[in-house]
Amino acid sequence: MSRVFTHNFRRIAPLCLTVISLYYLYVHVPTGEIIHDKTILYLPTSTCDITPSLQEVFVMVKTGACEDYERLITQSKTSLQCVPSSSIAYYSDLEEQVGSIHLRDTFNGSVDQWYIDTDDEFILYKKMLEQGSCKGITKEDMQAADPRKGLNGNNDNRGWNLDKWKFLPMADITYSLQSNKKWYIEIEVDTYPIWRNVFNFLANLDHEHDYYIGSPMFVAGVAFIYGGSGAIISQSAMRKVVDHIRENTTDLQKFTHDNWAGDHVMGKTLKDVGVGHTTMSREFVRDSTIGADYSFHWCTAALSFHHVTAEEAVAFHEFETQWFGKFSTQIMRHKDIFHGYILPQLEGLSTEIDWDNNARDDASNHPHFNSTFESCKEICLAASDCVQYRFAYGKCYTTKFPQIGRREPYSRSGWLPDRARKWADDHKPCTRNDEEWSPHNQ
Repeated sequence: MSRVFTHNFRRIAPLCLTVISLYYLYVHVPTGEIIHDKTILYLPTSTCDITPSLQEVFVMVKTGACEDYERLITQSKTSLQCVPSSSIAYYSDLEEQVGSIHLRDTFNGSVDQWYIDTDDEFILYKKMLEQGSCKGITKEDMQAADPRKGLNGNNDNRGWNLDKWKFLPMADITYSLQSNKKWYIEIEVDTYPIWRNVFNFLANLDHEHDYYIGSPMFVAGVAFIYGGSGAIISQSAMRKVVDHIRENTTDLQKFTHDNWAGDHVMGKTLKDVGVGHTTMSREFVRDSTIGADYSFHWCTAALSFHHVTAEEAVAFHEFETQWFGKFSTQIMRHKDIFHGYILPQLEGLSTEIDWDNNARDDASNHPHFNSTFESCKEICLAASDCVQYRFAYGKCYTTKFPQIGRREPYSRSGWLPDRARKWADDHKPCTRNDEEWSPHNQ
């Protein structure tokens, strides 16, 4: 455990020690008896007083057979612990049982057998079927021979290429299971939804209207919701898109094959049936709780985070439980998370090796920089608005915005905690006139 999280863990240790225990997870899959030994953190069920609202939604969790099961189980015991079993389904590459969690083979019976037999994107799927699990899959197995051009360049990961085929079948299967839910919410195993805020927001909307909500991206003139931080689809929109999927399976599977991302495929399919998207980039955060830029969000509500590790999910779940225990009728804004969760961690930091605190302003040309960590610190100290700094590959970076960041080899980070607190205190207090939500329909 890094010193960053060690500080946070010590802060909550007295309560955590009474509720955290270790156990081993044994998995039996239909294609063979495979045992996975995993030591994970277990959190017992809380009061779950939001369960009635959760019964109005259906949660689609997208994962993969090569996913770290520790993260999967931890999510089920933190952000998803109160979701009724009738309101959730896990969509993966293989049919597996992970403890009490049933993973569906999303492709079997949903994707045309011709693609499975002939398309190189299903080579990894067929190998996992033969082996009965992801165990034994090598780095070479994950390497695609013909990488597709994606948003971030050539994508040579077969797992990613396979993942895009899950989105439309997920919607079709889910609607077959539960067609009467008001809202359908798609997340990944490293997404952390803040359910009280989600339901406070949805209470203002009519599920019989068309909604496709989240943080958008744009490719080739098509807007789609970034799946990592979650997407919300209303009952009306879900009904339209599933009817379209069933009536145009052949064309849509060809479109899936020709494109690089499943959330792009879903966005285009919804657009084809007349469903636009609702932009909520500030509420659906594409980064983790410790990596987010809170200066951008501050007075708006937090609905979800992405890239949340198992360790981070446990720590944030403890904070969330305590915060809503004190302020059960309030909406948690980003400033509340910064003051109550981020700042206490920052105040315990000085420097960290192999850590990227997201300082990005290049100060390497400063006349006093001599390619050392110490000179980078001095540059930050000399600038009154600098709150933290980073030294990596012989270069110095500073920033005006306090963040924790994440592990990164060959990067050394430093913080000025007193300035981080001043930065937070200098923000004007959020008032009732400040928008908690910032939806923008397009």
